[in-house]
Order: sequence, then C-alpha cells, then structure tokens
Amino acid sequence: MKWKALICLPLSLILALIIYLTWNMGYTLRYSGKVPVAERIPMILNMNVATAAVLAVVCYVGLLAAVKFGRRALGFACRYRYVIGLIVFMLCILFEISGSSISMYGDYLGLDVNSRGLLFGTGRGIRMDEWATNTPMALSQYANDFGYFTDVIRGTSTDAFIVYGQPVADLAVIFRPFHWGYLFLDPAKGLSFFWCGRLIALFLVSFEMGMLVSRKNKFWSFLYSMLLCFSPVVQWWFAINGLVEMLVFGQLFILMLFAFLVTDKWYIKLIASVVAAICGGGYVLVFYPAWQVPLGYMFLGLFIWIILEYRKKWKPKWKIDGACIAIFFLILAGGLLYIFLKSQDAVLAVLNTVYPGSRVETGGGCLLQPLQYGGNIFFSLISDNLPGILCEMTEFFDFSPLGILAAVWVIFGEKCRDKFLIVMTVICAGLWCYAAVPVPEFVAKITLLSFSQAGRTAQVIGFVNLLLLVRAATLMQRNAGRLLAALFAAVLTGGLLVVNHKIYGAYLPLLMLAAVGITLFVGIYLVLRWRAPYAKILLGLFVCGMLFYSGGLANPVQKGLYVVYETELMGEIQKITEDDPEGKWICDMVGYPMNNYTIMGGAPTIDSINVYPDMERWGMFDQDGTQKDVYNRYAHIDVEIVDGSTSFQSGAMADSFKVFLDKHDLDKLEVSYILTNRELEGFSGNGVTFERVAEENGYKIYHYEKEREKING
Repeated sequence: MKWKALICLPLSLILALIIYLTWNMGYTLRYSGKVPVAERIPMILNMNVATAAVLAVVCYVGLLAAVKFGRRALGFACRYRYVIGLIVFMLCILFEISGSSISMYGDYLGLDVNSRGLLFGTGRGIRMDEWATNTPMALSQYANDFGYFTDVIRGTSTDAFIVYGQPVADLAVIFRPFHWGYLFLDPAKGLSFFWCGRLIALFLVSFEMGMLVSRKNKFWSFLYSMLLCFSPVVQWWFAINGLVEMLVFGQLFILMLFAFLVTDKWYIKLIASVVAAICGGGYVLVFYPAWQVPLGYMFLGLFIWIILEYRKKWKPKWKIDGACIAIFFLILAGGLLYIFLKSQDAVLAVLNTVYPGSRVETGGGCLLQPLQYGGNIFFSLISDNLPGILCEMTEFFDFSPLGILAAVWVIFGEKCRDKFLIVMTVICAGLWCYAAVPVPEFVAKITLLSFSQAGRTAQVIGFVNLLLLVRAATLMQRNAGRLLAALFAAVLTGGLLVVNHKIYGAYLPLLMLAAVGITLFVGIYLVLRWRAPYAKILLGLFVCGMLFYSGGLANPVQKGLYVVYETELMGEIQKITEDDPEGKWICDMVGYPMNNYTIMGGAPTIDSINVYPDMERWGMFDQDGTQKDVYNRYAHIDVEIVDGSTSFQSGAMADSFKVFLDKHDLDKLEVSYILTNRELEGFSGNGVTFERVAEENGYKIYHYEKEREKING
C-alpha cells in the first residue's frame, strides 16, 4: 500500500491543479466573447493557495479510495447503473439542466452574461443549428399544442414532424422517445429531458454495446462509452442532425437482435422486437443521410457479425418467434407508412429542392481526416486560426489507426479469425476508401453513398476504429512489453503529429503541437499496456481527463430558459400573439437568429426557418420563374422592407437567401406585425401604415396595415 500512497501524492497535486484551472477556465469561458484570450489567461491562472491545498487533500484521499475501492466502486456502479442513471436523469430535469447554447440569444438582446442561466462554460455561437433553429422550433410547439402541422413556423401550414423533427402529440412520436418529455413537462424541463435523456441513454446503451463487443470486460466497456459519449464529434454535434439518436438507436437495435437470438423467454423476445422496431423507425426518421448511410454500413456489419456469431444459439419456436417478427414489421413498416402518407408533401418538397435535395456526392479528398483528432483537444478553448469550420473538423478520439492495426495483428499475427474483427475491418477499409478516393457517380448512387460527403464518412470511420480497438484489445493474448510499447507509441505519435501539423498548420504552434504529441504518446502507450495494474488506473484517468477538455467543455451547463421567456421583448411578443393569434409576423433587417426568436412566443413568422420552401408564396413575386433556384431550398431568410419592387438575392451560404420586400407586398403575405431594429415610420404613406406598438431590448414591433378602398354603395 505504501507504493500506492506515494504514487497518489504527485497525481493528487496534478489533479488538484487541473480541477482548479478547469473551474476557473469554465467560469472565464462565460466571458469568452467579451474578454480577449490574452486577458483571460491571468484570470485562469489566478491561484488561491488555500483552495488549491484543500483540493489537493481531497484529491489525494479520493485517489487512495479509488485505488483501494475502485474495483468495488466500478462493480457497484455497473450493477446499479440503470438506477444511478435514472436518479441523475430526474435530478437534471428537476433543476432544468441542459447543454443548450440558448444563452447566446443574450448577445442579441443585450442581456448581462450573469442573467442568462449559465452555470458553467459558455454558449457556443457556432452551434446556431441548435440554439437558433432546432431549440426554437421545439419550443414553438408549445404554442401549437404539439400539432403534427403548425402555422407558427413559416407562418403557414408546415410539417413539424418529418424535417428537423419536432415533438408532436401524435402516434408518430413513438419513434422519437427523447421528445416525450416536451409533451408533459414545461419548456425548460422538456428541454432538459431532451438533452440529458439522450446523453444518459447514449452512455448506458454504449456501455452495453461495449460489454457485448469486449466479451463483458467492464473496464473497456466503460472506456468505450466514455470515448463515444464525450468525443468531440458527438459533443459538438450533440443536439442537431440526429447523430446521438443514430448512435443510440443503431446500437440498441443490435443489442435487441442479440437478445432475441440468445433468449428462450417469449416476453424478452417480444420486448426486443418492439424496441428494435422503435429503433429502426427512429433511425430512418432522423432524415439525415449524410451520416445515416455510412453509419448504416457500420451497423450492417454489426448485424452480420451477430448473425454469424450467435446463429447457433438461436433455438426458434416458430409460433413465438414468427409472431414477434411479425409485430416488429407491423410496427416498423406500419408506422413508417403512416408517417409517409401524412408527410409525403413535405418529403417530396425536400427532394425537389435545389438544396439539399439535388446534391450528389462521390467521395474523395479526406484520406487523412480520421487522423486529425489530435488537434480536437483544444477546440473547446481555442478556435482561432482553424483551417476550416470547427464542427466539421471534429472527430472521435479513437487513437486511430491503432484500432485497425490492432485488428490486423490479432487476425494475422495471432491467427485469431474473429468474425467481428474481419467484418468490421472490411467495413472500415471500404468507408476509408470512399473518404479518400472519388468513385464513379453510378457507384456512389448504387451504394447510397452519394448522400454522404466524404467528411461525414470520415467521421464515421473513427467510430468503427473505436469498436475495433475495444475488440482487439480484449482479444490480444498479452500486453506489449514496455520497450516495444514505448517504441510503437513513439513511431505512431510521430506519424500523427506530421498529419496534424499538415492539416492544422498555424492553428497548432510548437507548444500546442508538443501537447498533442504528449497526449497521443501517453494514450497509445497506456492502451498497449492496459493489462498492467498501474496502466489500467492511469488509462482510465487519462481518458476521463482528456475527454473533459476535448469534448466535455464543448457545451455549457445551462439552467432554465430565462433568456427566452423572461425578457421584456418576449413578453410583448406573447401579449400581441395572445390578442391576435392569427396575425402573421415578419422580421425586417434582423435576420437569423432573431427571426426564430419570435416563434418561441407562438408568433406565426413567415421568415422563420423554412425547412422546406413555400413555392406558391414566393412564386407570387417571381411570375416567370427566373429566380426559382434562389428560394427553392431549405433556407434561413433575411428580409429587408423596401419602397420598390420585390426581388430575391442568393445568400452567402447554400442554406440562405434574402428578400427585398416591397412595402405594399406585405399585404400579399398577409403580414400584420414586423419585428425590426430600425424605424419604419418613414415607410408609411401611399396607402400603408406602420404603427409602432412596442419597443424592448433594442427591437421595435410595428403593426402593419394597408388602407382599403372604400366601396360606394
């Protein structure tokens, strides 16, 4: 025990320092938009000696306890993981905790950073798809009584379920279980249900998948669930495009297939069939093929492995099994048919758009992308000088290409013809080829990879490599020796540093590149030596600490929705909407994201996110159809009222366009109210009136009216 006490002493000092700096960092991150980086560093390093000493003592005692009781604690946590998960879930809902960056609206409303509900970290402006699109759309459903169709979004009948799917009080919601909380909880708690429910579900489902893949190795199951849940790609894409849902539904489907094959109990087969049907429907209804297709190939590989590995354990009782399989297809096919018939107009509208409907991908150009995860370590803290869009550059921290190399070694070096490693290595190699080299268009279409950009496929490769690593690590007959592990880790780290330097360039100066190198070397070495007692403890601590910085700080800890429902501007929007619920709104010169703020108050807003185009509406101002390609798209719309003819202008991004809207044409759109940040009284006259009815938080609300000609009797 003496050597353990000695080892824990320096580790506790390091851990205390990390915790202290992290807390300061998390606090100062709240001011990241206000204070330059150079000024934030002294704030972060402002060390209180007494506090640091107390932390060091606590960490020392904690590490000693972890060393002595760690195995028992892990066993206890594993045994009662569902109870612990449920308790954490309920507490998060009670205290209205989420990871939403909704606090970013405070920048547009002039709110002090301390009054936005932030408990830790900072809102991420770059995640506008979440806080300025998906979350406002979900909250707008409260004003729509969770109808399948809504007039709040787009100011006209809009399918709320199928595209950017939102909570609905309809049978179809069975395929979206993370939306159920919205239906019976208030908005803040519903948002918490959505955020925390998916994180806890992903962790628990991933742990079970890890147990299956690793042959019930609890240590690697824990590492797998951590490396999956808190990887940069998952955390930076956590609330949009359905990535978390795909990971949960796909893995759970495989687990249900396994349960169906190995059990003799009819009720377990029935439960597995029903859950698998919900997972299948939920996966399809994510409606984001860029990830669905490459992930689909990965899950297909797992499906094939389960059949090959466990088919002999299946002892079918055809009456029971046949009934369960029939129930599966009835729920899945019947549910999807019901939804398609109800949403076919929206689906066809999306498929016929210029963006994203007509896009065809052929892959190529991303050979090295799966290896760029090293630079992801700093994304939560520093994003200056990145050579691309931050979220697009995120990856799984999977120690790639260690997984596929380990799989090849086990298959050929140790002559272990493991079906899992063989199937998943083929899948990994195939996806990597598509990411690296363009394929003929007909091949891309036949394989459905034409729906997936090479970059999205490259991100999925990290997931496959992680699965290969878990399986290969637990199948290897023994650890690599200290010298061999250090040599291999050094060589692999050197190669990864060259790749990361080439990709990131100026983003990774020498000091940051050295930090990446140390992190990679330590991680790879500990993975190769994981069976050694000291290495197992250190690897667990390393993974948790590394993921905290690379993924855990990506999203803030947000409490409640003050920034939405407690502002003066929202009070005015709700008051007007309550008095005139049919009155349509438009936002002048404020654009995205403020044109989605109004829908959270129930205001039917024409230029809120148009998830699919209203061709009839915009066609009124484009009789010859020459500008059809401008507005025939999923779009964020920027409106500017003018005293002249109405026209359209393509946006800087593929998902946007601008409308120069003649003041007289507001009447054609049946507009009653205008949210703007400028004075519109000057537009009054020539038969139209702009009357200011409210002014709050730097914005003005006008009532628009067109004078009608008097009809002589």
